[in-house]
Amino acid sequence: MVTVRPAREDDLDAVSMLTVEAYTQDGYISADYDYINVLANARARYADGGLWVAELADAIVGTVKFAPYGSAYAEISKPGEAEFRMLGVSSAARRHGVGMALVQQCTDLAYQMGSPVLRLCTQPERVAAIALYERLGFVRTEDLDWMPEPGVQLIAYALDLRAHDDGARDLEPPRYCGVCGRRMVVQVTPHGWTAHCSVHGTRRG
Repeated sequence: MVTVRPAREDDLDAVSMLTVEAYTQDGYISADYDYINVLANARARYADGGLWVAELADAIVGTVKFAPYGSAYAEISKPGEAEFRMLGVSSAARRHGVGMALVQQCTDLAYQMGSPVLRLCTQPERVAAIALYERLGFVRTEDLDWMPEPGVQLIAYALDLRAHDDGARDLEPPRYCGVCGRRMVVQVTPHGWTAHCSVHGTRRG
């Protein structure tokens, strides 16, 4: 079973290596591309907040950076919105639901903060990742496509959370509070679920 939790300081070396591997293993980014230094800097992402990891069999196998509008890592979100970046999954853990669990965590965080839209950018060559995003309801937003540098094309996607209010009950309950990161007490019933944070209260799905 995949578990998603906030990253800890002692996770950062593993997160750095995993993220670089995930972005270079299929040749989408060359090892001498300057962006590798950004991917490897898990400490900066951790200091900014919103860094999450996925575990499988007690090993870190995935990571993602959640970035609300106005935060240091936000690139294309608009006021009130959120986005996620640098989603990476270990090659050994593919097809185990790791990517989906990380995207669902970001969806839940955005929903909790009242964001109307969750956004992302990806390379058009990342066919498997794009298939996952589209399966989860993300749609293309061509007006936000951009090139961080010549020859590097990024395409944009968005998930309209307002349109998914009724479907939000289908999401798995959050295990950790999206505001403070505390573990939540989860209760699942035949009609939905509740997730309670001792500081920030109860969310129902």
